[in-house]
Order: sequence, then structure tokens, then C-alpha cells
Amino acid sequence: MIYNHGNYKNGFTALHIACKKSRVEMASVLLKYGALLEAATETGLTPLHVAAFFGCTDIVSFLLQHGTNVNQTTLRNETALHLAARNKQLETVKTLLGYQANLDCRTRDNQTPLHVAVRTNYLPIVELLLNAGSDPNIMTKDNYTPLHMAIKEDSEDIVRILIEHDANPEVKTKKGFTPLHLAAKYGSCKTAHLLMDRAKSDPNATGPNGFTPVHVATYYNNNKVSCHDLMLDKLIEFGGDVNRPVKNGYTPLHLAAKRNNLDSIHLLASKGAITDKGSRNGYTPLHLASQDGQIEIVKVLVEKYKAQVNTAAKDGLTPLHLAVQEDKVNVAEYLLSSGASIDTKTLKAGFTPLHSSAYRGQLASVRLLLSCVPEHQLQQVINSRTHMGSTPLHLAAQQGHLQVALKLVQMGADPNICNKQGWTAAKLAHKQHYLNLFELLQSITTNGGDGCLPSSNGIDDNANLINGVMPLEKAEYMTDHMISDSEDEADLLSTPAMFRYPEPRKEMLDEPADNDITSIPSTPTLDNKLISVRPTTLRIPEYLTALGGETLCSDLHESMTEERVKPMLNGKGETATASQQPVQMTINASSPAALSEWDFDVDNVHSTKNLVKSGYVLISGLVEAQRRPGLRFLVPPNAPSGPLRIICRLLRPEAIDNPPIFNDGDCLACRIIEMNPNQMRFTLPILVEVPHIASIKGREREIIIVRSETGNSWKEHTLEANEQAINDSLGDAFDHFDLNTSSLNKRIHRILTYDLPQYFALISRFRQEVAFIGSDGGIISSTVASQVQAVFPPGSLQKRIKVGLQAQLIPNDVINRLTDGRVSVSPVVSIEPRRRKFHKPITLTIPVPRHSAKTIPDTTNSSPKIRLLCSLSGGINPAVWEDITGSTPMTHHKDCVSFTTTVSARLWLMDCPPDIPVTELATRIYNESIEPPILGRFVIYARQSTDLETEVELKTPDKLPRQLAHAQDMKRSISRTKKFTTEFAQIRCICLTDGNNDKTLECLEHYCQVAIGPFVEIQQNKPIWIEMVGNLVPVLRSDEQLNFTIRPFHDNRITFPVRLRDVLDHEPDSSTVTGKIAFVREPRKAQTTLDMTSVQQQRLITLLEFKLPIPDKTIVISTRGNVEKMNKSQIIALEIGGDCKRLAPHLGFSEQDNKTIDRIPLNGIASSRHGNKNQ
Repeated sequence: MIYNHGNYKNGFTALHIACKKSRVEMASVLLKYGALLEAATETGLTPLHVAAFFGCTDIVSFLLQHGTNVNQTTLRNETALHLAARNKQLETVKTLLGYQANLDCRTRDNQTPLHVAVRTNYLPIVELLLNAGSDPNIMTKDNYTPLHMAIKEDSEDIVRILIEHDANPEVKTKKGFTPLHLAAKYGSCKTAHLLMDRAKSDPNATGPNGFTPVHVATYYNNNKVSCHDLMLDKLIEFGGDVNRPVKNGYTPLHLAAKRNNLDSIHLLASKGAITDKGSRNGYTPLHLASQDGQIEIVKVLVEKYKAQVNTAAKDGLTPLHLAVQEDKVNVAEYLLSSGASIDTKTLKAGFTPLHSSAYRGQLASVRLLLSCVPEHQLQQVINSRTHMGSTPLHLAAQQGHLQVALKLVQMGADPNICNKQGWTAAKLAHKQHYLNLFELLQSITTNGGDGCLPSSNGIDDNANLINGVMPLEKAEYMTDHMISDSEDEADLLSTPAMFRYPEPRKEMLDEPADNDITSIPSTPTLDNKLISVRPTTLRIPEYLTALGGETLCSDLHESMTEERVKPMLNGKGETATASQQPVQMTINASSPAALSEWDFDVDNVHSTKNLVKSGYVLISGLVEAQRRPGLRFLVPPNAPSGPLRIICRLLRPEAIDNPPIFNDGDCLACRIIEMNPNQMRFTLPILVEVPHIASIKGREREIIIVRSETGNSWKEHTLEANEQAINDSLGDAFDHFDLNTSSLNKRIHRILTYDLPQYFALISRFRQEVAFIGSDGGIISSTVASQVQAVFPPGSLQKRIKVGLQAQLIPNDVINRLTDGRVSVSPVVSIEPRRRKFHKPITLTIPVPRHSAKTIPDTTNSSPKIRLLCSLSGGINPAVWEDITGSTPMTHHKDCVSFTTTVSARLWLMDCPPDIPVTELATRIYNESIEPPILGRFVIYARQSTDLETEVELKTPDKLPRQLAHAQDMKRSISRTKKFTTEFAQIRCICLTDGNNDKTLECLEHYCQVAIGPFVEIQQNKPIWIEMVGNLVPVLRSDEQLNFTIRPFHDNRITFPVRLRDVLDHEPDSSTVTGKIAFVREPRKAQTTLDMTSVQQQRLITLLEFKLPIPDKTIVISTRGNVEKMNKSQIIALEIGGDCKRLAPHLGFSEQDNKTIDRIPLNGIASSRHGNKNQ
């Protein structure tokens, strides 16, 4: 009998079970026969841990008397004292302390038994540990002391005893919170009084971004109004400053106004809060209340506490501006009745409240403002001008607000007024493409001239400003924002995280109808597959996936019943099902694809299956994922501190809450990699090889690695994985693997890391040259476009920072397709970090745009002119192009242009005729060129009906056995159709971006793979069009064309029926019919005959050929995942199994049929097929 290795579950021995059941006699017998006192489970639990957790004091004493280690730890570094404190086992704690248990032994997250006891809110054990000498000021990894935890548990008695034992009340967590901050947040009035009265805690202690406990108490209400107000009053009583600002200048009164907390406003104002105190940008509490439409707060501030309604912020915005911007009509009406001025202008743009409401299209606010203006001042107010000379009507026309413009015109707005650049409101609407608004305004505008050009008629300013440029007005908005600084369990003023993910751009094409056969049926797919690399020789501890942070929940009960690896994120597998919808199909004349042949080569490749080598792990080794070929981990010797299980999942970006942020042209190069155990550190770096789908296009693009430790934020992974670093890290441990060439021959990217974050992500982006530049200046040159460079003179930067230079090449086919060769452009040059102002101008050099060799610019009407375009948008904001040619001097030398700039931005040159709207064209070209390229391959599947024609007469006896009756029925069904049916086969085309071509859904639906192509470059979120030729043509209308949109990391499917053409004479094999499918980037033009030239004009991606048997001969059929050609006799034999030979004479089978039946394993296949049906 084995006492130590005959495990109950996951390492539990008989001694563990005896300790759980408190069987001292049984434990004594087990020890007598050699049971190990310190036998540990996979999670590191010894018999002492089990006995301590369940409070079996007798067993604990028995084990300690026999010499077990009282301080033995689990994989979480928990001792028996931790577990006894967690389960409130007072007597067991006393026994352990009597055997000199370590009072301050720390777990992985630095929790002592005192922390555990405080979190369980059990005073007797807390008092016992403190009296025994436990340190009350030890901090966890997040710098939480027992006092912080007691405050969060709202335990007055525990707080009191901790203070009596000299707990420090001024210790701050990692985020900067004192215990008093937490008491203010959770509304723990009694504990807050203890802290300030006995521990002399400072009510003005600053936390993150300058928050004091007074700010926290004001902001958090916690649905306990009376207690909340009592907390605030208590803080002020002990000296809390009601006028102290936080980092952005908000006082507690600002926060009370923002949170619509009227009681706090009364309390703060009665304690001396300044009502009109401005924030860092000059916004008062009245500004915040007006913007949010809090009418009761506004009335109290104005009537009771005399807040000034015309107080302007530093940018000139008044409370009335903010109220009408957000269309808070009731607040605006009250402010006007209280004396708010309707003529106050903002500083930068010169907007009055009427300008702001017209710009935002707030019709109700416009009506209110105009109704409050005396009749003799109406013309002055309604035609008031901004600093650029725009009236409210100009702004409504610029933004396309038709109803607002109508109201302004009805009230007497003058449509003939020009702004300083000579534009009337009608011309602005025309320039902005608001045609309905343009027609309305043009009909009442008497200021003549070209409707598309500015005019000097009616302008009352410098005529030299009329240069044809149309600068758009921009309204001021409140620049103060609520500060966000998240604490582990104390999220102060949290704001939602903003991120942008590239959305599919819709093509200017007709959408398919609901019953269109080109639409892809909805097919749920299996997602988020768990990739688990399991060892073959070791049992791996579960505690390597230990809970992080301050989680104090024990899984000991689960361990005693069933210890198993739990799926990360509680993912549940789903069964893939396919729902087929009825489709109405019409057959008209043959499509253009059926009228010609293509004489160029096809791109078919042979389908092969990679044999997966089983991974192995001890203390080091190479691990290869079985479900994702190419993903592998290389762990050098002695890198982990012990046995290790690595589990990772490949996730789509929508599967996580905060995916990485993408700039223009960025995309994921592979699925997001979730690691477990995360935050695991290695003594030596390990290597992770990840397959990707990015198209690098030479040196135009690159792949960068970003990581997220907790899933909340992302940063770039800085450890470079070049060959020298890999050789230095791995040494000769993997000499038998050709590591130097593995990433060159495959689409593999390497990650070298000392630790495992929660997520890794590979991002494909335009190549960026990075250098550190300081006050001494420097030069950055592009390796993508050799003539692009940026020169930073000395003094342009005051401190040394990382600066990037990015050159994006614009493909010639994009320019030719959009401009017919009339325009040429330079590379788009970007300086990172964006929107940074330099202390001295930097010099940029960009090559002069050149026309491609295939196009000749049209110079008959107008001569080309080089324009300099700039976009100041940074980060995730889309590019907005402006023509700065007139304001930026340029120097031409040889084939380059140089100019200076004081801000980092996107810039490029465009050579185009003057009559072309350059900014609109630049936006179209840029948006078309930033679609990130990826690699994918096309696979063609086919499914033929079993309806084969036959002319054999049945020779049937009078009495048929059951098997013969079944065969006869089947044969009649096979004989039911004619030779050429409407639907010859179902074709399914799939574009694969990752994964393999052995698709489960196609296997379940009995599709056979008939062709597979090589990896080709495609663009994500763009449609792929299908052309088909040969003796197989799709069943659809002649004016329709099949297409489907490509999404990375999804199974992009399209299914459609095909029929036979009537021409079979030119087939080289009379038993098969041939089809060719071309996947192209552009749709077919009307009345086009398909030939090699026309398909190339549609930008051919790849061409695949496949063959199917003639329906009166054989069909292709999928059996056990293999594709076979079978005739009618073989199909019948598969159905009825081994009785087929005995029934063959009655079915009219020939000798040749019998020979073909002999070559197939009838019993095995038939049984498996019937077994599948039964399932």
C-alpha cells in the first residue's frame, strides 16, 4: 500500500485526508508506516495546512509534536498561520503561535497573517496576533497596510486596536491613498473620527493628482447621504480645507457641482467655500453645473451664494456658452433672466453664445437666445461677427444645420455678408457639399459671383485676405476634464477609456439584397481556443496561476474535491452550427464569365498537412503549440525557478475590454496573446516565436511588440530580439534547431522577454526610424524613402526624448485609379511624438512628386503646381488635411523640397493642377493608401449531390429482404434527376488569414477541398470580387457579381451554387468538368468580356483551378476527412455495408462494379457512417 504517492486527487495523500477529518489515530498509523509529514499537493498544501484551515487543533498539535515545519509554505507562500487566520480558527492560531510560528511571514503579494485576519474582520485573531508582536505597518505589494484593509472593511474595533498598537495613519498606497482617503470614499465616519482624533491623521493629506479626503468625501456619495454629509462635516471640523484645489484646479465645490450633490454644496458654502473660485483654466462651479444642465444647482449658486453669471474662463467661455452648447435650455433661460450677457465673446474665435449654439446646431437654444434680444438690437446680435468675420449663419452653413439656418434667416440674418476671406454662407454650404442648404441660401443671396469662389463684394476688411482658401471655424470647448487615477479598489473620478479600432470602409456599391446568393450565411465559428502545452513527465502546480492583487479567497475546498486547471476568463466552448436559409435563384443568360477562356497560369498549390511535434517541458525545453503551428516557446536551462506550465490563448481584439490603440495604417499582425501565468519572471530571457499575417512589403512596414501587464493599458515591449541577443540568451541549448533561419523562411516574429505579461500583441505599422535627440540636435533619415530626412538644430529640444520619422509611400495604382494620372504625390512624412511644439524650427526634406512611367500628366488645361499639405491631428484622431503652401516657404534643390516647421505633424507634397480641390483629393488618396495589408490564402471547397443518373433496370424478386429494399429505394432516388440539373454543385470559397485549412464546419457539412492557393497580399475590411470561367458558372443574375469582405482572424466564407455549361467538347478528360475562379480587387465593369486583360484590370489577386467529375459518372465525396471519387455502386455499397455483395445480382451491378466495391472497406466505413448518424 502506498501512503505518500497514492494521491487522492492532485497530490492529496491519505495523511491529508486524515488531517482534514481530524483522525489522530489514523494519522498515527500512517506515520508509523512511513507517511511523509510534509508531503505536498500540486498547490503546495501539506497536512499541516489542511489541518490548520479546518481548525483540527488536535491534529495540528500532533503534527507539530512529530516535527513538521510550522512555517512550511504553499506555492503562494502561505503558511498554516495564514490559512488558520483566513478561516477564523482561533484555537489553531493559538496552537501555532505556541510553536513559534512566524508572525510576519509574507505571501507572494506580501500579505502577513495580520492582513488576512483583518480582511476576515475577525477581531479576536487580530488582537491575538498584535499582542504576540505582529507588525501593523507591513505593506502588501500595493502598499496596503492592515489599517487600510480595516478601513475598507469598516471595522471600528479593529481600527481602534491597530491605532493602539502604533499603526501609522499616514502610510500611502502605491496610488497615494492614506487610510483617511479610503474612509472618506467608503463613508466610514466612525473610523475616520478615530483616525483624526486618536491617530492625528491629516485631513489635508494629498493623494493622486492632489486629492484630499475632503475631495474624496465630496465626490463619493455611496447612497448614504446622511453618513456622507457627516463625513464631510467631520473632515472640515478637524481642519479640512474646503478651497484646496486638485491638479486641474477643481475645489470640493467644483466636484459637488459636477456630481449634482446639493447637500454638499450647502455644507461647503456654509464652511467658507469660495463660490466663484476658478479652476486652472478659469472654470467655476457654475460653469460645470450649467454645462450639465443641473438647474437646481445653478439656482442655488446664483440666488443663495451669489455666483456671478458672467464670469468668463481663461478662454472666454461663460456659463451661458456652455449651457447653449449642450442645449440645456432651462439653464440658459435662467441665466439670461439672471443677467447673463448675450454679447460676451470667446478669446480665440470670438464666439458669442449665439455663435456657439448655431455651430452646434442647437435649434432650441437659438430660438431662446433670439427671443430674449430686444427688437432694436436683433440685427446687431444676429449678424455679429467672429474674429474671422463669420456670422451665426456662416457657422450653421459650415456645419450643415439646415433648421438653424432657416430660423436665422426668418429672424433677419443677412445672407449677403462675407467673412474675412470673402465667403458668404451659401458659398460655405456649397464648399461643404450641403446641397439642400446651398440651394436655400443661394436663392436669397443677392451678392453675385461664382458660387464656388470667394468674392470681395460685401467684405468690410482687408481684401488681400481673399486668397481662395476656406479656413473652417472651430468652436472653443471646455478644456478641463475630470481627473482619472485608478486605485486597486478606489477608482477616483474614473472616465471611460477611449480607443479607436479601424472600422471597415464601405465601398460606393449597391448592397446585396437579403435573398442575394452572394451574401455569406451566418455561421458561428469556434473562437478563443485554449492552447495548452502540457508536460509529459511532471505534475504542474496550479498555484503558478495564482490570483494576483489582494484576493484573499482560498480555493482549498476546491482543492479537496477536485483540483484542475480552470479555463482562463471562464471561457466556455461553443458548438459550431450552420443555418442554411432558403435562397431564390434565377437562371438567365450566361454571365460574361462563361463566354471566354483565360489562358494564363493558375496559382494552385498542393495541400499538405504539417506533422506536429509533441512538446516537452522539464526545467527547460522547446514547447510547440499543437493547435497553432509555428507558435513555440524556447526556455533555456535554469530560466524558471521550478517546473512550469505555460498556457496561452490567441484572442480576437473584441474578446478583451481594452485592445491596443491603432493609428492610421496600423493593424494586428496576429491575434492577441494571453499568457498564463502572468507576471511570472525568469532568471534568463525566454524566446517566444509567434506566426503572423502581416505583409511587410520589403522595408515599408514593420512589426512592433506591445504588452499589457493587467489588460488596462499598453506599452511597447523594449527588449529587442535580434540574432545576437537570442544567441546570448539561449546559448547552445538549442543548437540542434536552426534558429537563425526559422524566422526568415516562415512568417514568424520573435519575442524575447524576462517575464510574462497578461497580454502580448504584434502590431503592423508603417516603418518608423527612431532616435534619441536632445538639446544638441541631430538628423534622422528614412530607410524607406532615402531622400526624406529631418534636421533638428541645437536648441530645438530642451531635453533628450525619443523622436520618430515615418515615411509612407503612396502606391501608384491608388493615384492612377483615383486621379487618372493627373496627380503625383510624395511620401507622407510624419514626425513623432505628434502635436509637439519645438523651441526652434526643424528642417524637413521631401522628394519632389514624380509621375509614374505609365502615365503622362495632362497639361492642356492648366500647369501642375506643387502643394504642401499638413495634418496636425495626432494619436488616434483621423487626419484632417490643410493646404499650407501659401504660409510655408519652400526651397527647391535638385529633386527635393525643404521647408521648416515648429510642430510635429504629417506632411506631404502633391503635384496637381490648380483646379483640383487638393484637400478633398488628399483625404481620398490618404484614406485609400492606409488600409493595412495582410496575408491570406484562398481555399475552394465543393459539395456534389448524390443524384446520379442510371439506366439500369432492377431485377427484383417478389420478396425483398430489408437491406435490398433500402438499396432499391436509394437507387430510385439516385435515378430521379436528369443529366444536367439546375444545381450541379455547391462551391464554398474561404479566405484564411490564420489557422489551417482543415475546417471543422466544412467536414461536418461534407464539403471536399478541391483547390488551395498560395499566401497572397490582401487588404483587410475590403471586398474581394469573384470571376468564374470554364464549364462551371455560378447560378445568379447576369448583372450580379459575387463578392465577400475580408476580416482578419475570421473564417471569411461565401457559398454559391454552380451549374454546367452546355459545352464539354474541349475538356481534356471526358469524365471531369473544369472551373477556374479568379479573386480580384475591383468589380467588373458593365458589358465587359472577360479575358486576360480585363481580369488584370480588375487587379487580379490569385487564380485557382479545380475539377469535378461529370454527374452521370462519379462524384467527389468526403469520407473520414479524405476526398474520393465514387460512382453510384460505391455510394450504395457505403450505405448498406457488407450485404452489398450478396445483393449485387438483384441490383444489376456489373463485374466492374463488383471490382470497385471490393477495393473499399465496406464494413468499417458503413459502420462509421451509421454511427455518425446515430450520434
